[in-house]
Amino acid sequence: MSIGCGIFTLPLSTIEAGFIPALLLNALIASWNYLSCCKLLDCHRLIKEKNPYIPPSIKSELFILAYGGFGDLGSSFVSNLMIATLIGVVTSYQVAFADLAEDIPQVPFTTSQLTILSTMVIFPLACVRDVGILAPFSVLALIFLSLSMVIILYYGFTNVHNDPTLLSSVEFPAWPKSVSGFSYFIGDVTFCYCMMIPLF
Repeated sequence: MSIGCGIFTLPLSTIEAGFIPALLLNALIASWNYLSCCKLLDCHRLIKEKNPYIPPSIKSELFILAYGGFGDLGSSFVSNLMIATLIGVVTSYQVAFADLAEDIPQVPFTTSQLTILSTMVIFPLACVRDVGILAPFSVLALIFLSLSMVIILYYGFTNVHNDPTLLSSVEFPAWPKSVSGFSYFIGDVTFCYCMMIPLF
């Protein structure tokens, strides 16, 4: 399971989905992730035991599993699936970057210009083939993520302590407000927890 900054959106999406469905879906997705990990580990063990021929060009563990199970078809299917998923993820991040930066008063750029700017920043990093070099950036991102969580929790608890009426003004519905709100939660929680699909 991988948890990123998307968890900041879970409180709002939980309110949109309603607490009962959100609780049930969280339990379902947690179980699904556990099953997925178990299946992937089983596949990895079987591949090691059978030791089938794997083309030298295939280096990723995930693609090795796909090729070992279904040959070229499996490898091509997983490759196309990952490419489509990553295009969606990258697009989402580009949109989020532009939206967040546009809200900063000192930034004089338009949404289109910010999107181009983020691409110019990301492109050189994407050209680095040794991912280990990017480890310091990952550590820095985790530090900022942790600090953001601390600030948000401190701000929330401090304001609620100073003004207890804040909680009374927030709605906590048991059921979804709308179909779109429920679908928003499903997409949000799936993205936040990086739900995997088990290989049977």
